[in-house]
Amino acid sequence: MTQRWLQLAIVGIVFIFTPCLALAENPVLILVPASDDPEYAVVESRLRSELSAAGFSPAAATVSQPLDTASLPANAARFSAPMAISITISNDTVFGLVYIANSGNGQPLIRAVPGYPVGEQAPSVFAVKATDVLHGALLELAHVNTFSESQSESTSSAPKLPPREAQAPTRVQPATSASRQPADSQAVGPGRTVTSRQETSWGVALGIKSNGGTRALPFTPGAELGIYRQQRHWGASIGCSTFLPLTFTRAAGQARLSQWMLGASFQLFQPLPRTAFTVYESLGSGIYRLDVNGTGTRPQNSRQSSSTFGYTSLGLGLIVALGDRTGLALGFGVLLPWKQADIVIQDEVVAGLSFPMLLGDLGLRLAF
Repeated sequence: MTQRWLQLAIVGIVFIFTPCLALAENPVLILVPASDDPEYAVVESRLRSELSAAGFSPAAATVSQPLDTASLPANAARFSAPMAISITISNDTVFGLVYIANSGNGQPLIRAVPGYPVGEQAPSVFAVKATDVLHGALLELAHVNTFSESQSESTSSAPKLPPREAQAPTRVQPATSASRQPADSQAVGPGRTVTSRQETSWGVALGIKSNGGTRALPFTPGAELGIYRQQRHWGASIGCSTFLPLTFTRAAGQARLSQWMLGASFQLFQPLPRTAFTVYESLGSGIYRLDVNGTGTRPQNSRQSSSTFGYTSLGLGLIVALGDRTGLALGFGVLLPWKQADIVIQDEVVAGLSFPMLLGDLGLRLAF
């Protein structure tokens, strides 16, 4: 027992005082799944920096899907990598595996990197944990090989057991923890994709908007400007829309209609895996304003009127990610006015705002 602890102490001293010489000879390959998720690039970059600072020579390669303990050795061997670290993001958690080839013709050593919730601190925390696991695995593998060699020398003169009584080689299993089991069980699941992987982002939305009703109010184009705040799966926005004026002409006169709306909405986002698309639903409320300038066939019949009322809106849309901070949004909705507003020329209703009123918008989202 004393000899075993002495061997462990010697190996520890070697790893403490000669890390750079040992590490520089064995580059570390970072395996990243092919995904549009920008979080992978952030984690890979931070891990590369941490490994370089620790004396390793990191490099990166792309694989077709997230790796598990069964597929990691084959992928590492495909790139001729003596050491590798895989990155997996699933269920809002970033975790991975550390692989070290066993130079003693034994099973490769695979150890799990504990998971951490995706957020601003996730890349740094994961990089530190992965580097620590790699250091520990190197120390463990060196001790296992040293102890196995000394044990084989001490038993070389002992008679061999019959083949059926010989012990089967022991397979080194990856370490697991209770906190990691739920995430590990879905490590090979599809990666998530959203328009922005930042935990919280602010942005500006601008585009074109159209409205129209079922009672003689034609579809009218307009412009929209708003500001939004987006979390991972939900968001909120405030926006203002104004529409081009409409002119209604009858024998008794004309009515010129101007309209605008100001409101806030709440959104729920559902990213489509392995795509740049995100579906969303929205629920909003605000105020709607109608201004009418009427001119009769006789000038003295001219008059003005306005109407302001509240509304509730329901919407469904699609966001296409154009980059880490830009996206194209297409939405459709229904506006439910809290009261009816009609435009009348000489007792004739020429247009009206009533249930339902349809909305459509196409715009650009710019995060900052």
